[in-house]
Amino acid sequence: MHKAGKAQRQLTQAQSGILSQTRNLGNWYNQQANTDYMNTAAAKSGIAKARDNIRNVLSNARSNMAAGGATDESKVALKGQLNSGFNQFLSNLVGAGTRYQAAMKGAYGNSLNTQFGQNQSIYEPQIRGGQQLAQQGFSAFANGLQDAASNMTGTVGKVAKWLV
Repeated sequence: MHKAGKAQRQLTQAQSGILSQTRNLGNWYNQQANTDYMNTAAAKSGIAKARDNIRNVLSNARSNMAAGGATDESKVALKGQLNSGFNQFLSNLVGAGTRYQAAMKGAYGNSLNTQFGQNQSIYEPQIRGGQQLAQQGFSAFANGLQDAASNMTGTVGKVAKWLV
């Protein structure tokens, strides 16, 4: 009996651990799936660095253009090129966010498959044990019915003899 109680406690611990892991994984997925990639720390950091680089390029360009006597048209053209480059960077960043979301969904699916395997390995012996108990119970019930039927046959014969 002690071994059965210990086994049941271990099974309960394992089940509770898997339920906790599944809950945590679901919470993580919901948080990640509902987060706009452009609002993540990685995206914000990339945008800040790109803006700093553009500011530095503009500052250096202004100094060089002033010293070289650049025209207003060339200044506007440089700003346009920098703006175009920044927009291309943002577009690439959005693409990275899309790839991140796809990778995250794949990782979530793989984790669920792993947990399904863990659940199966934990619950399968319990299911088999339950099936065996059910089969044993059915066999005992069928044997009991058969015994009762044979006893009734004997009893009915005795009653019939007594009545006659």
